[in-house]
Amino acid sequence: MAFHARGAVHPLHAVEVEIKLILENETEARALAAVLQDVGPPTRQENLYFEDPQHRFAAEGWAVRLRRTRNDGLLTIKGPAPQTSGTAFVTRGEWERPLAAGEWERLGTGGASLGSAVAQLLESAGATPLPPQLDPASLQPLGALTNVRVTARLPGPGAPLWAELDETHYPDGTVGRELELEVDPVAGPKAQQDAQQRLREVFGLARVPWRPSTITKLARLQAALERLGGPAPRLSPRGPSPPGSPRR
Repeated sequence: MAFHARGAVHPLHAVEVEIKLILENETEARALAAVLQDVGPPTRQENLYFEDPQHRFAAEGWAVRLRRTRNDGLLTIKGPAPQTSGTAFVTRGEWERPLAAGEWERLGTGGASLGSAVAQLLESAGATPLPPQLDPASLQPLGALTNVRVTARLPGPGAPLWAELDETHYPDGTVGRELELEVDPVAGPKAQQDAQQRLREVFGLARVPWRPSTITKLARLQAALERLGGPAPRLSPRGPSPPGSPRR
């Protein structure tokens, strides 16, 4: 997900500097939502991930994803394995662009159409080309997950910091919850340190344990598919409840 000022996507974004903090249950998500400010409405995201038959993209630390909401969609490419920076933030390459009308269906089958779109995005962004052993035209749908995201502002002085509370539903029925926060990649280590301190204060107020994570949604999806022993089922036409919302 590109660095944003409350939702404004920057096409061809090249670096993601992000912290992920695990929430173990809905109670913790509710506690955090009660402390955060300007909590926005939930947004349902459908996510489709891709891999080649030999799983070489994941082995090299690359990920390719289509994401859509009711209003828009994105093609996202994430670069090699995350690198840590002395804080709980992780830095990795990220490039994305909006999906045009009909591209979810056309690119969602993988193959040459998706491969061409991936190559063009990396080239237009001036990114380092994929390693020669990775052929984007060999990408096929790996599996899908549904995420419900709520954006909220951290309390406290200083520049506004916007976090995202995610509730992610995996194809084996498991649910993951986490808080994500990105900082401007050009702001440097001091911005990461300041953001981490503010997050620690928020988690302290909410009495939620501090659990940084470098595990991606793709890795969790792969684990869910392994537990199923087969491909992911199709996304349900009805989305899950947003983080902190009551169950029905």
